[in-house]
Amino acid sequence: MLKHVVFLSSLSGRFLCGLAVFFILGYSHPAFGATTADPNASSDAKKILAYYYSLTSKTDTKVIAGQLAYYSSGFAQGYTQNIVGLQTATGKWVALLGADYNSSITTPTPTLISWFKAGGLVAISDHLPSPGGTLASIIVTGGTGNSAWMATLDQRAAALKTLQDSGVVVIWRPFLEMNGGWFWWGNGDVTAFVALWRHMFNYFTTTKGLHNLLWNYSPNIGSNVTKYYPGDAYVDIVGLDGYYAEPTSLNIPEYTSMLTYNKPLGFGEFGGIPAGGGSQDVFDNAVIINSIKANYPKMCYFMPWHCNWSIVCQKNATQLMTDPWVITRDKLAWKTETQVAGNGMKRVAPPVLSRNNSPQMLYTIQGCAIKYSGKGTVPA
Repeated sequence: MLKHVVFLSSLSGRFLCGLAVFFILGYSHPAFGATTADPNASSDAKKILAYYYSLTSKTDTKVIAGQLAYYSSGFAQGYTQNIVGLQTATGKWVALLGADYNSSITTPTPTLISWFKAGGLVAISDHLPSPGGTLASIIVTGGTGNSAWMATLDQRAAALKTLQDSGVVVIWRPFLEMNGGWFWWGNGDVTAFVALWRHMFNYFTTTKGLHNLLWNYSPNIGSNVTKYYPGDAYVDIVGLDGYYAEPTSLNIPEYTSMLTYNKPLGFGEFGGIPAGGGSQDVFDNAVIINSIKANYPKMCYFMPWHCNWSIVCQKNATQLMTDPWVITRDKLAWKTETQVAGNGMKRVAPPVLSRNNSPQMLYTIQGCAIKYSGKGTVPA
């Protein structure tokens, strides 16, 4: 329970805009209670997760715009076309830059580091190569495929460690679309899949010391979206992968089921044309945000696929990127603010009480500063 006495003053400090006593009783919010799956996650990873949680309570600027640069070895070309090209066309950078560890693991690294330092967020999916063996055998020392599997993990861990050493937090999306049958890890035994996910999680966090990862569970839209969930202690963010045939609105019946996890939800992978391909300039990008507004207001991010599926290759890119609900890179505020209530109250940096208990500005409300009285504790 938070019981703080605060006092209003004008921002100029020349006069009081009102003297009031506010008692905030029993108030809680997911942004303050958000716990990373990795208990030793970096400070920035924890801040970013708290920021994701905070978006669901906002009335605008609440959906993070993402874009995959490219799926395989064409990352540089894809970045130019899908990321730079979109900024050239709309004047806006996406907030979340996507890469995929398919056939090119180290190529994206310098760009991802530069992107994060420029204020953007980073997401990496992984179309992992099959090591042979079964889901169960590859995680057992000496089992069929285990040597190849461990080599694959070491390769990924080395690249992720380079990002960690540069301060980059990664929204890590392995084993995507596990409820489908098109990948070697998909549509199999639930117990074996959960053990596989947890094996990677434990190896990366404990053995390899990777604490810059936020773990993203992202099944495909359709049946069994919750069937393979590896557990709250192993997941930070949830998503859905979906491709549509030039829809005028999105139909996401799985939305309610995914909300039961009480974790940030969005599109881990998205396409407004069928997964098998399609033409440019046929899908209206505004459908994404308009559908979220109308029917799925707790979805807080989207990540379109590259090439013809990308934002810049379809219609009304500017309308999407400039919508008041959409967060582009210039609007990301995870370092400075966390929304804590629906009344215009925002947390601002620095949000902690000084050691000598001197008053500090803790919140702003409708243009007035609120100073903390120096009693009690301030949530971290």
